[in-house]
Amino acid sequence: MKKLIAALLSLCLMLSAVAVFAEAPAVKELNWSTYAEEASKVEGSLENVNSTDLKMFVPAQFQDSAISEEAVQKGHFLLLKSTDGKAVVSGQILPLPMDVVMAGVAQSAKGLEEGKINGIAVKSFAVESDGVLSKCIAIGTNQNSVIMFSFTPANDSNYVNLFKLMAASLQH
Repeated sequence: MKKLIAALLSLCLMLSAVAVFAEAPAVKELNWSTYAEEASKVEGSLENVNSTDLKMFVPAQFQDSAISEEAVQKGHFLLLKSTDGKAVVSGQILPLPMDVVMAGVAQSAKGLEEGKINGIAVKSFAVESDGVLSKCIAIGTNQNSVIMFSFTPANDSNYVNLFKLMAASLQH
């Protein structure tokens, strides 16, 4: 169990795993209807998220990247990279209850918050490594596991608004 928690922390620090981004006002709830008009000005589409019953807005400048078999075995299901190679959005299913996952990230996480995105209960937090900030969204499932999304670099003004749209679009 400790190894799995360590792997989670490693993921958040390496790939980096948001109810709200630093430049956005502090809100406890995001709704796609609030951001849909803004998203209509960005080339992209609402896509089904691999291995989940979720959908997410994916800007055209983010493309699917190959996930290694080893990463797939560790629950990774999503790896989107920006076409310029400077930003990453990743997803992982962790076979642990939410309280165990949050206990594992509590010491390294900044700004741990509870909220809702389109009615889905989420916990969000940030992790920083070498000056690069990642925002993470954790969603508990009925299967007693957690779907974790990571947005990196969350402190790069070129991506903050796109990440905000992607996070706000998460829905069933």
